[in-house]
Amino acid sequence: MFMLNIRHILERARLYFGKKEIVSRVEEGLFKYTYRDMYGRVCKLANALEDLGVKRGDKVASVAWNTHRHLELHFAVPSIGGILHTVNLRYTSEDIIYTVNKARDKILFVDQDQIPVIEKIYSNLETVDTIVIMGLKNVGKPSIDGAKVYNYEHLLDGYRDKYDFPDIDDNSPAIICFTSGTTGKPKGVLYLHKGIFLVALASCLVDTYAISERDVVMCVTPMYHISSWFIPYAAALVGSKLVLPGMRPKPEVLYNLIKSEGVTITDGVPTLLIDFLNYVKHFGRIEDISSLKMIITGGSAPPKALIKAYKELGIELLHAWGMTETYASTTIMRLKSYLESLPEEVKLELMTKQGIPFPGNEVMIVDEKGNPLPWDGTSVGELLVKGAWVIDEYYEDPETSKKSFYNNWLRTGDLAKIDEEGYIEVVDRIKDVIKSGGEWISSVKLEDETMSHPAVLEAVAIAVPHLKWGERPLLIVKLKPEFHEKVSKEDIINFLKTKLPKWWIPDDVVFLEEIPRTGTGKFDKKLLRERFKNYYGKE
Repeated sequence: MFMLNIRHILERARLYFGKKEIVSRVEEGLFKYTYRDMYGRVCKLANALEDLGVKRGDKVASVAWNTHRHLELHFAVPSIGGILHTVNLRYTSEDIIYTVNKARDKILFVDQDQIPVIEKIYSNLETVDTIVIMGLKNVGKPSIDGAKVYNYEHLLDGYRDKYDFPDIDDNSPAIICFTSGTTGKPKGVLYLHKGIFLVALASCLVDTYAISERDVVMCVTPMYHISSWFIPYAAALVGSKLVLPGMRPKPEVLYNLIKSEGVTITDGVPTLLIDFLNYVKHFGRIEDISSLKMIITGGSAPPKALIKAYKELGIELLHAWGMTETYASTTIMRLKSYLESLPEEVKLELMTKQGIPFPGNEVMIVDEKGNPLPWDGTSVGELLVKGAWVIDEYYEDPETSKKSFYNNWLRTGDLAKIDEEGYIEVVDRIKDVIKSGGEWISSVKLEDETMSHPAVLEAVAIAVPHLKWGERPLLIVKLKPEFHEKVSKEDIINFLKTKLPKWWIPDDVVFLEEIPRTGTGKFDKKLLRERFKNYYGKE
C-alpha cells in the first residue's frame, strides 16, 4: 500500500527538484542551499536523532523561527517515526512549561535567541534531558544543570548523509501543535502524515493557492504555529524555490527578500500585511517587489481597504480561513468565473468572505439546537466543519473533545452565514460578538468599516459591559502616523454613521499608539476586554 507520508515529500524533492534553492535568513546573513543538500542534512539529523534515543512515537520539540534548520526538523523527526512539537515562541513561560510537559518531549531544539527562555524554565520541564542549540558552531553552551547540551552543526558533522527512512503508516502522527490558548490552557492537536500530505497537495491546486514549481514561496507565517500553514511541505512537494525569513522578520526584511529572491507568493496575517503595506508606501518602491503576485492571508478577515490597496499595487490578496484544528487551510475565497463581470465594489465585498471549502472538506451552519440553517446569505449560525484533514479529538483531552465535536463535525466557535454560491462569511467569533440589547453586533464588520477610513491604520472592536444594554461596542483605533492628533473620535463616529445601523455605532473610541497582539499576530481582544472591562462603568 502506498503511504502518503512526509518521507515521500522529502524523497520527491530530492529526486526531481534537487537543484532548486532554499534561502534561509540566519544570524550570519543568508544561507543558501538546494533540496538535494537539505536531504543530506536531514539524513544526518535522522542518524543523530536515532543515536540520541528518539524512537517511534517520541516527541521532539522545536523552539525556533522559520529557518533551514527548523525545516530540516520538520522532515527528519516525522520521517523516522517521531513527532515534532513546534513550541509557540509567543507563549508565556507558564504555557511553554505546560505544553512541553503535556507532550512529554524528550529533546528541545532551540534557536540561539531563545536560550534565555529555556535557561529560566528548564528545571520545570519533566521529561526533557537533551538540549540542541541551533546556531553557529561557536555559540556558548547555556547554563542548564542536568541537561546534555549539543550544538546543532557540531552534531550533524558527526553523521553520514544517508539514511534508510522507514515507510511510516500515513495514519501516524507527525507533528503536534497547541492552540493559542485564548480560552483556558492550550489544547494539543496531532497532525497525521496523511493529513499533512493532503493539505500540502491541495495547496497546489489552481483554485486554492496554486503553488507551483515556477514559484518562489516565502513562508512568513511562523513554523512554530501550524507549521507555517504546511506551505513549506507544499513548496517541497512541487519543487518551489523556498525562502525562510528567519528571526522576527520586520517589513524591511520581507521587502528586501522579495526584491533579492524574486518572491512570487507569500503569506501573513492582516496585521502584518498592514505594516508591510505601510513600509512599501513610505520607504520602498513597488517596482522593486514587482515579482510578488499573490499574498495568502488568514487568521482574521482582511479589511476591504487592505484588499483594495494591494490590488492597486498589482498584488492579489487571497483570503483563506482555517484553525489549528483544521491544519490551517480549510476554505479559500476565489471568485467563480461567472462572477468576474460583477461591479468592482461588489467583487471587493465578496473577497472579504471566507470562501468555499478546499476539496476534501465540508461545512454547515447550525442554530443553537444544532439544526442546519439554509444557505441564504442571511441566516447566522455556528460554523461546523469536517474533512480529510480536520481533527476529531484533542490530544489527551476527552472532556474538551466531547464539547467541541458534534456528530463528527468540529464546532469552530465562529458565527457565520453561507450564501447561495456556497461562500462562507464569518460574522464573528462567538466569544467576540457584541450582544447589545439582545441584538448581535459583528465586531468583524465594525472593524472592517472603521479601517476603510483613510486615517485609520488598525482597528479593534470589543464588547464592554453596560448597565442598560448588557454590552456596548468600544472601538480601539491606531491612526496612520501622518494623522496623529488630526482626527478625533467624533470624526470616526460620524464616518461610521454613514455606513452602519445607528445601534451599531460605538459609544466611544480609544486611540492607542500600539494595539496589543497575540503570539500568532492577531489583535489580543482578550487582553483588551480585561483592560477596558469597566470603561462603561459596569463589571
